Amino acid sequence: MKRTKAKVAPVSEGPSYDPMLIGYVRVSTREQNEEMQTFALAQAGVNPNRIFIDKGVSGRAKVKPARDEALQMLRPGMTLVVWRLDRVSRSMIDMLTLLRQMEADQISLRSLTEYLDTRGAIGKLMIHILGAFAQFESDSGIERTTAGIRRAQANGKKFGQPTKITPEIVVKVEKWLANGDSVDQIAVRLNLASSTIRKHWYGEKLESARAGIKSK
Repeated sequence: MKRTKAKVAPVSEGPSYDPMLIGYVRVSTREQNEEMQTFALAQAGVNPNRIFIDKGVSGRAKVKPARDEALQMLRPGMTLVVWRLDRVSRSMIDMLTLLRQMEADQISLRSLTEYLDTRGAIGKLMIHILGAFAQFESDSGIERTTAGIRRAQANGKKFGQPTKITPEIVVKVEKWLANGDSVDQIAVRLNLASSTIRKHWYGEKLESARAGIKSK
């Protein structure tokens, strides 16, 4: 009886990895799991060994170590792949700055959830839209800050560093200037920088102090 070989089902291969892709993953708390994001990136062709992960890092954090590492790996023509745009940053201004730098370096960004790639027309449009919103966010922040300062000033609050030239210091400085002491000598006595004194006594005011005429 002739024996036949059993047919073996072909082994399904995993996704082929694209060397032009670098992945970035971020989870904001230590308890969150990054596997969903890394799996999605691998399915999109990103080599798992080329996925950089920030774990326990807020989207608004200024420092994202793994993101910085991923950006350093990218070269012209390559693409940074993320699961969702807010994984890169939650700040519009930070996002816009990053996208503009990547565009200048001929590097693209692909978001899997938003089906967005900055190499395409829609992706480029998104950069301009983000720019408009970022400018609005910046202008609104400035307006709120200015309004807050005005309200505080109206209530009698003063801003800036307290002056080092108090009325008592004025009396001493003008007395010593009238006695012929140099600005440097006076600065040493008062433990002040010479430039601080020269900001207040120069030109006619300095000449008047030398002549013994007190400032009003």
